[in-house]
Amino acid sequence: LIVLLVLFFSVTLNAQDFWQQLKGPEGGNVGSLYQGSNDILYLYSQYCGYHRSIDDGKNWIRLKTPFVNYHRTYLATNSKDEIFIASSTAGLYRSIDHGQHFDLIMNNENISRYINGIYIDNKNRIYLIADFKIYESLDNGFNFKQIFDSRAYNIQSVYSFHIIDDSTRYIAS
Repeated sequence: LIVLLVLFFSVTLNAQDFWQQLKGPEGGNVGSLYQGSNDILYLYSQYCGYHRSIDDGKNWIRLKTPFVNYHRTYLATNSKDEIFIASSTAGLYRSIDHGQHFDLIMNNENISRYINGIYIDNKNRIYLIADFKIYESLDNGFNFKQIFDSRAYNIQSVYSFHIIDDSTRYIAS
């Protein structure tokens, strides 16, 4: 009984029910915040671009993306710590060196006019949300195939996508 009480109180004492403000980069509002592997944080600001923090948000390093002032860009990382940024109008970019360089791996012309989101599952499959459709890549973003069209279900558009396992997928419209 004493062991159980000690465990209960140690868990209760270590729980943190408060928010702590981080010091972000100067020059704009944060539009998106992402957590990659190894507790690396990424943030996006329309006027400051993408930044990465390896020390819980105390310091931020600007990523050298080929674009900055895009309203609609989306970031995801895979288990190999590669960074993927999908732009609504500029395509899909990948960095294999923690954001020092980005290479264009796919134009929007190959998928759709507008990319609305990106998701990478635990098997490193990449999913792009574009207009009414969801596309899947099994080869690190070089080729995509359409796996879902929301118009077939009388859904206006797709806003978010998440995979639990190979048979359970969630789509928010």
